[in-house]
Amino acid sequence: MFGAFDLSNFTTDAVEQIEVLPGGGSVLYGSNAVGGVINIITRRPLEADGIEATAGFELGSFGYNSQVLQVRGATGNVDWTLGYNRTDADNDFPFSLTTTDFEDTRTNAEVLYNNLNFQLAADLNERNRIRLGALYLTKDLGVPGGVPVPGSIAGGFNGLTADDNQYTENLLLDLTYEAELGQGDDSLLTARVFGDFLESTFSDPVADNGFDSPSEDNVDQTSLGGQLQHAWQVADSQNITYGIDYRNVQATNETTALLTGLTTENYDDSINQTGIFARYQADVTSRFSGNAGVRQDFNDLADGSFTSFNLGTRVALTDTTNFRANFARNFRVPTLADLFFSPFNNTDLDPETGISFDVGVDQQIGDRGLFRFTFYRNEVDDAIAFDLVDSIPLNIGRVESIGIETELNYQVLDSVFAFANYTWNRPESKYGPEPEVYGNSVPFTNADSFNLGVAYEPGDGLYAALFLHSISDTFADRGNLETLDGRTTLDFKLRVPLSDNWSLNASMDNIFDEQYEEFPGFPGVGRSVQVGVKGTF
Repeated sequence: MFGAFDLSNFTTDAVEQIEVLPGGGSVLYGSNAVGGVINIITRRPLEADGIEATAGFELGSFGYNSQVLQVRGATGNVDWTLGYNRTDADNDFPFSLTTTDFEDTRTNAEVLYNNLNFQLAADLNERNRIRLGALYLTKDLGVPGGVPVPGSIAGGFNGLTADDNQYTENLLLDLTYEAELGQGDDSLLTARVFGDFLESTFSDPVADNGFDSPSEDNVDQTSLGGQLQHAWQVADSQNITYGIDYRNVQATNETTALLTGLTTENYDDSINQTGIFARYQADVTSRFSGNAGVRQDFNDLADGSFTSFNLGTRVALTDTTNFRANFARNFRVPTLADLFFSPFNNTDLDPETGISFDVGVDQQIGDRGLFRFTFYRNEVDDAIAFDLVDSIPLNIGRVESIGIETELNYQVLDSVFAFANYTWNRPESKYGPEPEVYGNSVPFTNADSFNLGVAYEPGDGLYAALFLHSISDTFADRGNLETLDGRTTLDFKLRVPLSDNWSLNASMDNIFDEQYEEFPGFPGVGRSVQVGVKGTF
């Protein structure tokens, strides 16, 4: 929201798959793709003629309940999808803070989601296709705040709130035209236009402390844009993708003092963003491939233009061992919230610019497993971080980060699958306006993580899995004087087929009721259980 899409608005019932594209992605995706890209693909229509309906409901801890209905159909050259999901929860759970001897029950955390999605696609002929997508999202939630932590500059901000509320409506429209050019299947032209419409209201009707005043904050944002892209296989082993994209964001932000009725305009303006890009990939030999890309961005927030590029290679050292390396230059402009969302804003922010490098090895283990090892190094200048003392975002100078990622996926038995991954990450402040923090870790980003999972899936629809997630201690301030404790949680997932059409789904998260804080003064969810059924007809 306010310049960046709020993924918490999105429920997974409308999602076909989620792709995680690691590494700098500014060449194809523009600003805010410094660390990678999350590509959410909504549910696809049926390919064969007919109609399919899916219905389900779930109940769970803390007043959780969810209902979903999806219908997909296809007739001749037209296919469509219509879906609705409603999710409601009280979310009032007991907690015990580790930083203080404090126990309570979190309140004012209720949430109500309503998601409606629609897709329509038609083959105009054998080589031309058009798609229309619409997604309407609403979210009504209480904002509980945090618990004040004595002696902490971060803990709780303004403390627990019993009446703050946020309501958001989001409409996303998308129209895409695809044309296979020429007579073969080696040239695809894609033209896309879109509109994103957001309205959000944050209500603080009661003063929570002596420095607070009852208020209501309203945001109205409209994003319109399009992209023209051509993917062309110029030879059997060579591909080029090039195009242009444009986006205009019109946003207004007003704050109304409820005691006086006085309205203050924080922001009312538009932002234009244009990008021209090209990416080339070639299989030089059967064992060696390379890619290169460049993008030129023109962005009102970037004070001119910015050039991104990437270089990458993959080498098959043996039939089972692959070496890969990537080098990229990326950038990220401040969001509208960073710049204009009063009072937590800073109009003097500069864009982040960065260089990223990674090198790794993929090793197949027989026909049952894959091991991946990656070393990465990122340098970001004018890095943007939220300052907990002044409660505004700041450019903190250069941040250098090195890390190691390892991953192992292995089929232990015919029906038993296991995975493990470990990330070691060390981001440090190097240069900037505060010499006293040079060499310190950047708060909330320096934790190591370890994940372990094992799943049983015999192929008849039954699925059972255990997942362990562990995260180490992390610093909570730039001076590295405050530490947020790490945590280890264990989750269980289960799917049991009840018939050819129905299945039982169940989960228990945080089985051992681990008490932890997501942020100083903000407790994480303890043990929770969900059970439901889903049927497809």
